[in-house]
Amino acid sequence: TIFNNYNFNIYFYIFSNSNAQIKGRLFAATKNNILWIRSPVDNDIPWIRIGHANNVVGMTALNGYLFAATRDNKLWKRKPVDHNVPWKHIGHANNVVGMAAIE
Repeated sequence: TIFNNYNFNIYFYIFSNSNAQIKGRLFAATKNNILWIRSPVDNDIPWIRIGHANNVVGMTALNGYLFAATRDNKLWKRKPVDHNVPWKHIGHANNVVGMAAIE
């Protein structure tokens, strides 16, 4: 996989093509709690570490935010910027195994 160079597995990824702030970016959260970003091009370019994504079990993008559900049944959001910013707890997300959004 793309992450072989980093010696860990992809937990899941999202891609948004509709929101200007997120448009054209691929996001990935990994088992070791790292949030990554890259462009969805057809060649092997490096992923860029942009922060943390602790215990994430599902992630999506909507209305200019990344949303994540975590193993402890919490729902979080953060801006999809290319540096580390805090996730804000916004509610519960019980037993989530995946997330999707439609704009």
